[in-house]
Amino acid sequence: MMSQTPEEQANLATWSQISEDVRALGLDPVEGMEIASVTGSIAQKRGYPLEVVMDALLEGVQQGVLSIERNRVRYRS
Repeated sequence: MMSQTPEEQANLATWSQISEDVRALGLDPVEGMEIASVTGSIAQKRGYPLEVVMDALLEGVQQGVLSIERNRVRYRS
């Protein structure tokens, strides 16, 4: 199996694809979770570079699903 380029991985790691991974982490509704823990956990599970996972999380922010404040990821209420 050929390894994927970062560009190919970026196309795979979209918010819609990692949203289930974020849900599975069980973010605390008030405290959220440190961004490093969220990105690291998903990157390890999916085998994606951290930058690719971060871009996908930012897509979730742009869609109004997540917020990132004070280095923590939370669901918007």
